[in-house]
Formats: sequence, structure tokens, C-alpha cells
Amino acid sequence: MTTSTPERLITIEGCYNLRDIGGYPARGGTTRWRTLLRSASPHLMPQASWGPLAQLGLRTLIDLRRPSEAERESYHTLVAPPMRYAAMPLFDDRERYVVDKPANNLGEFYQLALRHCGGQFRAVIQAIAEDPDPVLVHCAVGKDRTGMVILLALGALGVDHETLATDYAMSNALLRPLEEPMRAKMRAQGADMERFERMMESRYEVMIDTLAHLDAEYGGFGGYMEQIGLAPATLEKLRQKLVE
Repeated sequence: MTTSTPERLITIEGCYNLRDIGGYPARGGTTRWRTLLRSASPHLMPQASWGPLAQLGLRTLIDLRRPSEAERESYHTLVAPPMRYAAMPLFDDRERYVVDKPANNLGEFYQLALRHCGGQFRAVIQAIAEDPDPVLVHCAVGKDRTGMVILLALGALGVDHETLATDYAMSNALLRPLEEPMRAKMRAQGADMERFERMMESRYEVMIDTLAHLDAEYGGFGGYMEQIGLAPATLEKLRQKLVE
């Protein structure tokens, strides 16, 4: 295992877009290192990569993918103690037609996710807060579903908008190795390639606009957390876990 940046960007073969969210200024301190990480799906990792992943201290892998995605590109049988696998789809194959399919661009997708996935956002953030061990959150490429979970978790801790949008935009460079394989897969499936290209972006400005929508529509992170039913006690557990 090597690290592109000692603290944040982590290189493990087959695990793309892997990074730590530690070191960000938050309310009352900074986010703790090696406690919450994010990535693309680790199903491309060879067997030899699982040891280095465990050596990061990770114990729980939260999979936000739809059941059909998780079955098609499965890895859970490779997860061995002390690590454990937790399937927590942000939306299922039926709900995809409400959250994902109607979106013509990423801004629309993020707004639809905020509107329709509140219950699952609550469940995932609660799982992170109550897990005593370090957690990795991932979806397919670790950008959109993962990005929204990380956005809400960090935003609830008082991380500022510019930092949140900068963290989100890191996926642009980190996902370049996957772009051509994904294009080929989408073409083979007869996908709308113009939409695919729009949805592959990770632009800073898109997340800034999403944060403005969150403020205007829900009254910011506090209002959204209250609306989705995240208890203050759970948010305090999240703070104790992730802020030092």
C-alpha cells in the first residue's frame, strides 16, 4: 500500500476513489483521521488488497448500492473478520425510478435524493454514529450516493460549504481510471451517453448549488436532520466519534 497524500488519499489496488475525511475544521475541533473513509465499490480488489484495507483500521463496510448492483458486482464473501459487511442501499431498484431515472443532471439527482431518501440517510448516519469502529462508506464509484452521505455527516458537524464542495470534487481526478471501462459498459447497455457524461462529473459548483438548495429548502443541515428524524443524541454520538 502507498499513499498519494499521507493523510487523505489512499492507494490500494482495485479500490478506487479511496480517501479519508479526517482533518477538516468542524464545530469544536477537526474531523478525526482513520475513522470515516469513502470509496468506490471494492469489488475490483484482488485478494492481496484486503489485508492493506484492514490495516487502515476499518471494521465496517457500508454498501449503499442497489441490491441488483451489489449482487452483480459482489465482494461480500471476501470480507473476513475483523471486518464486516453491511448492505444499506440508499434506494432500491424500484425506488430508482423516483430518485435516479428522472434526473437529467447531478444537481437534480442530489435534490431528488434529499427529498426521497431521508429515511435511509438517517439510517446510514445513525449506523456510522453508533458503530464503535472505523467505517468505510461506498456505492458504485463513491461519488454520488456516497457523496451525499458524507456531505450530510460532515455538514451536521459544522464543516463549511467550501470544504464540503472541495472534498466532493476530488472524485473528478480519482475516478479517471474508471471512466473508459464505465463508458464501454454503458454503451453496451444502450445508455444515454450524453446523460452519462453529465452524471460522471464531480464539479465543485454543483455541490455549492446543492448546498444552497439545502439551505433554502430545509433550513440548512440542522433543519434537514430534524426533518428526517435524526435525534440530537445520535448527532452528539456522531460528533463524539468524528470530531477531536
